[in-house]
Amino acid sequence: MFTPGQNVRRLAQKRRIRASLYLLAAMFSLGLATLFLNSPVILAVLVLIAIVNAIRGASLLELAKRADQGAAKRILAKPYSLCFKMAGKLNLGVRLGRSLADIDIVCTSPQQKTYAIEVKSHRGKIFTKKQKLYRHLGKSQRVFEKDFLAQAKYQALQVKEKRNLSYVTPILVFANAQVSINASQIQKVYVVEKSQLVPLLKSLG
Repeated sequence: MFTPGQNVRRLAQKRRIRASLYLLAAMFSLGLATLFLNSPVILAVLVLIAIVNAIRGASLLELAKRADQGAAKRILAKPYSLCFKMAGKLNLGVRLGRSLADIDIVCTSPQQKTYAIEVKSHRGKIFTKKQKLYRHLGKSQRVFEKDFLAQAKYQALQVKEKRNLSYVTPILVFANAQVSINASQIQKVYVVEKSQLVPLLKSLG
């Protein structure tokens, strides 16, 4: 029997397969279109088919990415909820307003400490260089395309202001990656891998 997180990951994999088929169909249509350069109508139809398939493929890839992130949230939420039991509060996918971004997990401990947890599904090995997050994947080492540390801090600030709290601790969790960071915090953000989350929360209270 599959767990909820595993079911969502299977859904993500199915979406990637469908996306690949749509993208292959788009490439085939474009290749076929080169044979009809002198036939404007057929050429236009083939190009239109390629565009539609490419859009469908890209949309499915985005849905697969969201499914992966959703699976990560489910996997992380279970041990965390067990840790806090009935005394704490746990919310998934919190939206603080129309103009504000979703926050993956917002939770309050029995000691009334609040945490804003941002979950990332990236793979590889996470390390720091000059107070920035980098990812080692295969033979490549590169900085992330987005500033996840700034995102985590901003979301914690959103929760603090929206709920009129004195302080909210930002935590960045990589559900599928290995985190190799010596410092406990980077730019005042805790950065951990999945297995380190519960021990961190227990230590913070």
